[in-house]
Amino acid sequence: MSAILSTIAGALTQDALGSLQSKTGLDGDQIKMVTAAAVPLLTKAMAKNAESEDGANALSSALDKDHDGSVLDDLAGFFMQDKASAGESILNHVLGSKLNRTVSGLTKMTGIGKEQVMQVLLALAPVVLGALGKMKKNDGLDAANLTNLLMGEKQTIEEKDADSSSFLSKLIDTDKEDDDDLTDEVVSLGTSLLKKFF
Repeated sequence: MSAILSTIAGALTQDALGSLQSKTGLDGDQIKMVTAAAVPLLTKAMAKNAESEDGANALSSALDKDHDGSVLDDLAGFFMQDKASAGESILNHVLGSKLNRTVSGLTKMTGIGKEQVMQVLLALAPVVLGALGKMKKNDGLDAANLTNLLMGEKQTIEEKDADSSSFLSKLIDTDKEDDDDLTDEVVSLGTSLLKKFF
């Protein structure tokens, strides 16, 4: 398991799951399934953005300013708040024009509706940055070391589940913005991720 996903999984208590269940209408396993897909995807997207020096510096500054990891101290309380605007800002920055394609892909991957997938993504985006910010703070990482960390996380994700990772990369590494090339044959990947990461 990647360190970022492990950190989030450890903070995703029953109370936190209950808060997300109330907000999304999903059950605990469905939330874990979306999480097991969304966190690696967001990690890979951040690693891609951090490949450039400007991208790495921008991410490092954002973590220092707004994401010190304190969000992980009470996820249940955080999920009960309306943080959709913060999540939307992060998703738009990390995924850009690929956001709709990503939601469609995760919907096909997990078999869960687009609206609910989006709700979980909006809730998780600040949490993923919080987990990364906590690691940066604890280890005293600068922008270059932050990039190295993300590249290591990306490699761990790819080694853990090559098939699912390949599909996640297909969502964010192509220039396509639509989902015409995403088939329904990937539904089983969500269950695969759930078993491997939780």
